[in-house]
Amino acid sequence: VYKRQKMDNSVYVTLSTGQKCFLFDSGWCPLSNVYPSPFTVYEIKYRTCHQFYQAMKAKTFKDPNAFALIMNCWSAKRQTNIASTIENYEQGVWETKALEVMKQGLMLKFEQCNVAKKFLKETGDSTLVFATSYQPYWGNGLHIGDELNLHVEAWTGQNKLGHLLEEVRKEM
Repeated sequence: VYKRQKMDNSVYVTLSTGQKCFLFDSGWCPLSNVYPSPFTVYEIKYRTCHQFYQAMKAKTFKDPNAFALIMNCWSAKRQTNIASTIENYEQGVWETKALEVMKQGLMLKFEQCNVAKKFLKETGDSTLVFATSYQPYWGNGLHIGDELNLHVEAWTGQNKLGHLLEEVRKEM
């Protein structure tokens, strides 16, 4: 037995085990990396956490052209496409930095964007789940509408974003 409360493109779910989960996907949920939540770092203004993440990838591999293109681009999909062309990119190197960079971006976002901060705090102690089949590393591997979201053992993804958001919420 579970209860659902639909909010835009996010869902509160309580499993029969009593575990409370908040599932969200990309888009207009303030927990999403593409949600408009401007923040500034060393006088550089980022529109979203996603833009910050992709820009830091370009900085890590010292590609000023890719950095500039990402910073001048509004589309998350296009930012990702630009990041896939970064000069001297090494997947193994980025994998050692990716979680740290994402957490840094999330901390900055929630410290500087009051709407997002309030939303994160209002999730209470719920398990946070990025419900997406498109990004199994960052999400749980399932579309938000999939009933298998109710069974953690059925998740095919790692939900790294959900775990990082829980860390950020705890630290705030």
